[in-house]
Amino acid sequence: IKKITLNTLDANGSWIYLPKTIEVFGSTDGSAFNLLGSRNIDQKKDADTRQFTFPVDVTTRYIKVKAANLGTIPDNLPGGGNASWLFADEIEID
Repeated sequence: IKKITLNTLDANGSWIYLPKTIEVFGSTDGSAFNLLGSRNIDQKKDADTRQFTFPVDVTTRYIKVKAANLGTIPDNLPGGGNASWLFADEIEID
């Protein structure tokens, strides 16, 4: 595997926000997973980003992707004070 990409949606007017963090893990047995990459997402800096790619160079059988949603939306953003949504539509493995 050379890269893993997570595709997300950012539609703040509908309370859908980018993930807060993303972690990618790999395993050869499905039980013991090793961290392959991680990223903290900046809602302002990454606002135009819909795809998050993790370059890896591994031989593995299982992949696990953990994406944490923003949680409670900050008061200065659309939907402030409410729980945010996280939408991911594809995980690409090349």
